[in-house]
Amino acid sequence: MHDGRPVTGADGRPVRIAEPLWDRATHDALVKATAPKRDGSRAPKGAQLLSGAAFCGNCGARLYIAGRANSMHAYGCTARVRGIRASAECKPAPGMAITALDALVSGWFLASQTIPVITLTLADQR
Repeated sequence: MHDGRPVTGADGRPVRIAEPLWDRATHDALVKATAPKRDGSRAPKGAQLLSGAAFCGNCGARLYIAGRANSMHAYGCTARVRGIRASAECKPAPGMAITALDALVSGWFLASQTIPVITLTLADQR
């Protein structure tokens, strides 16, 4: 390429300036070996209701959002696998679906709040 255009010979075909590094079979094998191993289902990146505010009931470590194979993402404790000593006995690592825990916390919060009831009366205007 030169100035964004391919360099061509007198016959109009691209000019090769060096021997190829590998053949087509090697290229195909490299593409296959370096292809992504996952199917692309990852934990959601957006903020969730309890992001940074939920803690493990066993070891007290912060809960992280974990992707699940069935696309049912969950809050989960990863402290033991991250090597935190205080979490060595946190087995099995607790986890709960994001939708279930968010609904549980939302319900608790709304039930604990006092919601004032405002009554308006309209005077009979004759």
